Amino acid sequence: MNMVRKSKFIMFSNRLKLLYKLKEKNFYVRMHAYEYIVGTGDKMVAIILLEPNKNSVDILKLKRSKGWEIKEIISTIKSLDPCVKIKTKSL
Repeated sequence: MNMVRKSKFIMFSNRLKLLYKLKEKNFYVRMHAYEYIVGTGDKMVAIILLEPNKNSVDILKLKRSKGWEIKEIISTIKSLDPCVKIKTKSL
């Protein structure tokens, strides 16, 4: 049987840590369960979708996002769970 490692984001406390770490980096963040809308004050830059049971995170890069913003988001996620698999997709 193939067992998939669960992400640390399965725990609510770790999802809250992600919220606070993104805010510490001056992102606007709105969290709802396993979804985060991330902005920079004047624009929305990404939507983060956590799937901790699959050890996966999808980052939907919005049209006005910049590369450094997405890299900062990825870095923040990895700082909390270095083993999680992250996929990015441009919208």
